Amino acid sequence: MNLTATLTPLAPDMADRDVHVHPIGWIRSSLKSTAEAPRQGFEGGPDAWLDVLDDYAAGLTELRAGQEVTLITWLHQAQRDVLRVHPRDDPAIPLTGVFSTRSADRPNPIGLHQVRILRIDGNRIEVGPLEAVDGTPVLDIKPVLPGVPAPDATSWPADLDAVIAAPTHHTLLFENAAVRVLDTRIPAGGRTPVHSHRWPGVLYVLSWSSFVRRDQQGTVTLDSRLLPQLSDSPGTLWSPPLMAHSLENVGATDLRVIAVEVKHPTS
Repeated sequence: MNLTATLTPLAPDMADRDVHVHPIGWIRSSLKSTAEAPRQGFEGGPDAWLDVLDDYAAGLTELRAGQEVTLITWLHQAQRDVLRVHPRDDPAIPLTGVFSTRSADRPNPIGLHQVRILRIDGNRIEVGPLEAVDGTPVLDIKPVLPGVPAPDATSWPADLDAVIAAPTHHTLLFENAAVRVLDTRIPAGGRTPVHSHRWPGVLYVLSWSSFVRRDQQGTVTLDSRLLPQLSDSPGTLWSPPLMAHSLENVGATDLRVIAVEVKHPTS
């Protein structure tokens, strides 16, 4: 299989050029269609296998189980004539330029998937979690470099913002160029979808309840039951930007917080 794209000349005297991309392998997954796939791997994607072609097997020699890598794929079921989408396919969210989203539908549907290598069996690599469907062509594998700082919070995907990704639990009360005020409510036993908060802020706790925070892989990063509980409600806390996570209310009462997020903190 050859994937071909035509590049427009950068200068009048340059001829049109075709770029030929050859897959190095294919995804083998229990996911058979995009309709059953989560939008991001960390939102419930299964483990899957990458079958690497024999011609590229020598490139796998230093990969190890437990290593974090980025798979670069060609999202072959995507629509390539799309330039504006409703983020997360939610019609309640205004149409947004596709280059500000992680939508699969785009002119050149390249997918980026950070996964962990679970095991290696010859030319086959088991990875997870992964949202790519069965038969997805894989163009490349790149290691995630240790010690590289996380990207600036303001560059996090817009469709994972709390108001967009978890609107049932986050109500926008006020926003201007300096601050954003959110009313966060999580009922007892409730759990939010994966979302992020790109700005730090003051949390005004109206109703406290125990909670568990999990990262994008589902790993518990904070269990409030192991920390000193707030002595009084209401109370105030400071929160840094929070990368993609879910929050589960494991207490007996509703958790309600008013968050005043500061868009341009001085320190």
